[in-house]
Amino acid sequence: MAAHAEPAAAARPSLLLIGMRGAGKTTLGAIAAEHMGADFVDADELFAARHTTPAKFVAAHGWPAFRAAETELLKELIGTCPPPEARDGRPQVISLGGGVVEEEANRTLLRAFWQGEAGTFRRGSNAVVHVFREMDIVLSEGERAGTRSAPKWTNGLAPDVWKRRRPWFRDCSSHEFVNMSLPFDTTTPESSRASRRSFEEVERDFVLFLRRLLVDRSAQPAHQPLNQDQRSYLVTLPFPDLRPHVDILPTLAVGASAVELRADLLFDPDPVRASSSAPEAYENPSLSYISEQMALLRRHLPDVPVVFTLRTPEQGGKYPFPADAPAKALFATMHHALKLGAEYVDVEQGLESASSQVLIKDAKERGANVIVSWRDTRAPHAGGFAWDGEQAYAHYSRAVAAGADIVKMVGTAGEVADNFALRIFAAARERESATPLAAYNMGERGRISRFLNPLLASVTHPLAKELTRRGTVGSPSMTFRETQQALHLSGLLKVRHFYVGALAPFVAWAEELGLPHHFHVLPDEAFLTVEELQQATLRHSEPLGHGLCIPHALKNPVPLSRRSREAAAIDAVDTVHAVARGEALEWVGAHVGTTALCTLIRRRMSPYTALQSGLRAVIIATQPGAIGVRAARFALTEAGMRTVEVLQPGQRAAEGGATVVVSVLDDSAASLDAAWCEELLTSPYGGVVVEYRTQAAELLDAAQHTAEHVWTTVSARELAEQGARERFFLFTGRRAPPLRPAHLQ
Repeated sequence: MAAHAEPAAAARPSLLLIGMRGAGKTTLGAIAAEHMGADFVDADELFAARHTTPAKFVAAHGWPAFRAAETELLKELIGTCPPPEARDGRPQVISLGGGVVEEEANRTLLRAFWQGEAGTFRRGSNAVVHVFREMDIVLSEGERAGTRSAPKWTNGLAPDVWKRRRPWFRDCSSHEFVNMSLPFDTTTPESSRASRRSFEEVERDFVLFLRRLLVDRSAQPAHQPLNQDQRSYLVTLPFPDLRPHVDILPTLAVGASAVELRADLLFDPDPVRASSSAPEAYENPSLSYISEQMALLRRHLPDVPVVFTLRTPEQGGKYPFPADAPAKALFATMHHALKLGAEYVDVEQGLESASSQVLIKDAKERGANVIVSWRDTRAPHAGGFAWDGEQAYAHYSRAVAAGADIVKMVGTAGEVADNFALRIFAAARERESATPLAAYNMGERGRISRFLNPLLASVTHPLAKELTRRGTVGSPSMTFRETQQALHLSGLLKVRHFYVGALAPFVAWAEELGLPHHFHVLPDEAFLTVEELQQATLRHSEPLGHGLCIPHALKNPVPLSRRSREAAAIDAVDTVHAVARGEALEWVGAHVGTTALCTLIRRRMSPYTALQSGLRAVIIATQPGAIGVRAARFALTEAGMRTVEVLQPGQRAAEGGATVVVSVLDDSAASLDAAWCEELLTSPYGGVVVEYRTQAAELLDAAQHTAEHVWTTVSARELAEQGARERFFLFTGRRAPPLRPAHLQ
């Protein structure tokens, strides 16, 4: 349900993974190689094959000899990495030893692997990924690794080694990935399915991280993640620590096109990590704490872009802390956010110019979006800038000249007229410049400007106000629901009419979001063509933007302006929605049953399973040519299945167990044989079982009782709910919010 075009595929970079022993480099490196179609090399294992284990080598020859041999091996391994733009060589994924950063010569080699001018990332470059993990887990995993082949921690205890190496890891890396996992159960072999499934959330995090790393956003408009056909919204997270609130992050982000991590409001509650004895003491939040907070956002809001902001006291913020922190701390933190993959960075006007330009260059090379911002907490009558004065234009022009992809300007309204001056200023900039402007006024009198701002309008959620005494940043702010109601009452959000099979949960979703649209239950004599829908909608005063849920998918309800990719592929449509093109309507046919199936298969399948070669799927059906079979076949292919086989109930599969099994049997089909179901579910990697339309109790029961519970299931009810969510997005352009189960009845 993305609201933007997919970024183009980038060149195929090679990856070097660095980090402490026990951080997970080897496991993640193998995953990266499978995902990228690359060769994987464990440097420690290669060293042992040529010499002996690192522990024995150090015992026999000493640390200097080991480090010298390690440097030679690093040079050799880097030499095996083809240029990222090369099409005839396989990229390499190389896991390096934890101590590789101890030598300056190695650090120079690592930086040269990815750096361009001014020490910033080089577009299309290879990458060095720092795998970061909480120290207590690193200690337990590192000691466990040390019992096998690694030497004891050198030059001190492990915490001291980490403190020494931490700045080197971050200086040498182009990216950082946070491994938020529990330690492996030492009583269970690492290769067991149970162990791998316990690592599943980290695998999902890492695959998403790789997808962001491996796409080229440089050719896309910088604000491409925002749907240019409608308003976009920014939810600011006002908490010093996200951990207590992770379960409600999806609720807080309702209506959000992006979420803003106000890093100047973060405060590390760990007294040890935040103490003055720590190497990063001039930063609270420390880089490590910011890494963990960003990782929490990625895990719980994986599809929502992040705006990273460090606001200084001059513009209403709290960074740096403590107040005498060196200015370089701010820029180091902003560069670190780019290494973590922030899609947007907010760069204040007024910061040191040369450092700001280096930061903006780093963002551009990475394909990130640069918001150049200015805030004035004073109203015009109190010395603040006026929207109809020269200062406002000067701020905008400086931001554009600095390289802004989006200019953000925030004033303070002393009177209501300041809001109208703002809109006149914004309209003039829209006519004369291609650089978009996000602008609003603070203060009670500025509330109207918040919902009139069409780009990254600042909104909050009622829960955020309840969970912090200060409410949200920039108070008084409005909830997404309040902005939609205000836009409707102002004549800026028209009512639309949609025809669906059942009102729930569409009405509940629209009510939660404050959308004024009307949903109608299809009559028994359902519309079969778009002409009939058009005739019916003439009864309504607001005919634009209608949508139709077709209870029985049609081959070609005409006349359609176009069909979506999946609808064209399976030659069937179950949803029609209208897109306004000026005064005209473009009627688009889609098949949400297919997209919902693909979404849930990808969501439920373990990345470890998805990365296996030769993935097979089975469709159980009595009518091989039915629409449901065509939809399932398309969805399975999109989800990465190499082969798809259609079986009659009881028919033996050609090649044994499958990774995904989809039942498209109708109500008239006989019960499935339990033993036959178990035969289908013999893949050693587990997989997903789906009932596409009706109950397949025997199949679901077999999946739930397999050894070690490595199979996940998708019920017909879950598939229907996901289809409703996909349809709601097509109709309204907004993601359906999470709702209580009662709303889904």
